Amino acid sequence: MGNLVKICSVLLGLALAPVGLAQEASAPVSWKERDFNPKPAADDLVLPLPCNGSMVFRPIAVASTGLLDDARVRVGRTENRVGYKEDTRLEFISGTFPVQQPLSLRVFYIGKYEVTKAQFAAISGTCKTPRTPDRVPATGMSWYDAVGAAQTYTEWLYANAQSSLPSSGNELAFLRLPTELEWEYANRGGMSVDDASFAADLFPMPDGTLAQYAWHQGPTSAAGKLRPIGLLAPNPTGLYDTMGNAGEMVSDFFRLNRRGRLHGQAGGFVIKGGDISLSATQMRSAYRDEVPFFDARTKKAKTQRTLGFRLMISAPVVSSREQLDKIITEWEDLPIADAQAEQANKERKAFAALEQARQQAQGTALKGQLDAALTALEQANTERNDVRDRAVRAILQSGAIIGNKVSADAKLANSIRRALSIAEKAITRLEDLQRQAVSQGKTASAQQAVDAITKRRADLERRMGQLAKVEQDRDNTLSSYLDLVFGVADDYSSAIVSAQLEVLIAGFQSKKFTYLIKPAEVFAAHVDQYRQSRKYNRNIWLNDLLDQ
Repeated sequence: MGNLVKICSVLLGLALAPVGLAQEASAPVSWKERDFNPKPAADDLVLPLPCNGSMVFRPIAVASTGLLDDARVRVGRTENRVGYKEDTRLEFISGTFPVQQPLSLRVFYIGKYEVTKAQFAAISGTCKTPRTPDRVPATGMSWYDAVGAAQTYTEWLYANAQSSLPSSGNELAFLRLPTELEWEYANRGGMSVDDASFAADLFPMPDGTLAQYAWHQGPTSAAGKLRPIGLLAPNPTGLYDTMGNAGEMVSDFFRLNRRGRLHGQAGGFVIKGGDISLSATQMRSAYRDEVPFFDARTKKAKTQRTLGFRLMISAPVVSSREQLDKIITEWEDLPIADAQAEQANKERKAFAALEQARQQAQGTALKGQLDAALTALEQANTERNDVRDRAVRAILQSGAIIGNKVSADAKLANSIRRALSIAEKAITRLEDLQRQAVSQGKTASAQQAVDAITKRRADLERRMGQLAKVEQDRDNTLSSYLDLVFGVADDYSSAIVSAQLEVLIAGFQSKKFTYLIKPAEVFAAHVDQYRQSRKYNRNIWLNDLLDQ
C-alpha cells in the first residue's frame, strides 16, 4: 500500500518507561512472530507494542474519487426472526488514508486478529513471555476497558514509536475501536468480493466449510473454549476469527432496526461476530446484539467471559488546511451536475439566483422558505449525482463485458476461418489423390478418397454455418457496444467517465477481475474519441477490442 504500509521491526530494550504504563512494562521479554502474527502476509501493517511485542493490522480498501466520496453498501440480512435488529439497510463508508497509486482508493486499517491476552497485558503494563494460553483473545473486560486500551496504546506509540504510525495530512493516526459498519464491511470482504458475495450470509469460504473459518459451539469446533488467534483460515480481506471465538465490541451504541434504517433511540453497545456459544447455523456476517454498559448485579461496568475486541487505526477527518480547502470545494460542487456539461452552467446560475434572492429577502419567514428550498435542491441534486456515478460505473462495466464478448466472438471467427482454410486445402489434396487413383485404375483408393472428400465437405459446411452464426453474433454485439459508446459520449463528460473508470478498475483489481480492466479502458477510450470527433471507424475499433 505504498508508503502507508510500514512494516515495523520489534523494538528492543526500551530505556524509557512508556507513558501511562507501569515501570515493569520495560522488562525484557521475547515475543516470536507466532505470538502476534501466526499467518504473516505481504501487506500487513505491524505496529510495535510495549514489552517488545507487536500488533498487526490489515488494509481495507474503499472506492473513493475524492475526500467527500464514499461507497454505498447494503449490510444486514432479511429474516423476520431477527429483523428488528439485523434487517438490511443502506450505509455509506469511506477509508481514512489515500492510496499512493493512480487508483481511486482509500484504506482504513483494522486488527488482523482479536487482541490477545498477551497484548492486552502488555498495553496494561504487565510484561511476560507469551505462551499458548496468552495467544487467545483477551476477554472479561468492559467496553470502557477496550476504549481505555486504545487510548493507552496510542499514547505509548506517540511517546515511543511515532514513526511506525501512518499519517493523514498533518495529523498522526491513532487507535480506536472500529465502528459497526467498518467491522461488517471488513468482515464481509469489502472490495475483495463481488456484490452477491458481499450480501451473502457468510463471506466466501473457498477452503471448505464454516468450521475451517470460525470457532463455534460444538465438540467438533470450539468445544466451549476460546482458541488461539490465527489457527483457522482468513476471510477475503485477510482477517482472522471475525466470526466465532470471542464476540467483538465496536464503538457504536445499539439501536433497533426500523425496516431499512436504524431507530433513533441509542442503548447499550454493539457486539459483532458471535462467539463460541453460538451454533454453526447461528453464525452470520450481519450478527449484532446489544450489551448493557453496566451490570446492576456487580454494580460495575459490564463484562463477559466471551467478549473481546480488535482495534483499528484511524485519523482525524480534517487533517490540514489544504485538505479542508479541498473538502469545501468538493462540498460546494456536490449538487452540481456534470462539471463539463451545459446543464452544469444552468444549475450554477439557478443556485446563484436562489442564493441572491435569499440574501435580498425581507422578512424571516421568506428567508427561511428560501433557505429550505435551497437546501432541499442541493440535497436532491447531490443524491442525483450519487445515482449518476453508480450508473456510469454500471455502464462502464457493461461496456467492458460487451467489448470482451465482441473480442471473444471475433477471435473465435478468426479461429474458424483458419480451420476452414486448412479443411479446404485438405479437400484439394484429397481431390488430387482421387484423380491420381482413377488414372491408375485404383478403384478402391479412388472411392476412399471420394468418401473422405464427402465427409470433409460436410464438416466444411458445418463450420461455415458456425462461422456465419459467430460473425452475426459478433456484429450484433458490436452494434450494442457502439450504441453504448454513443450514449455515454452524449450523456456524460470526460471528467465523470474518467473518475468512475478509476473506481471501476480499482474494484476489478480487488475482486481479481483483471481480465475486464483492458476492455473497460478501451471502452472509455472509444467514448472519448467519439465525444471529440463524432466519428468512428468500425474496423479500427474492432481491432482495438481484438488487441486487448
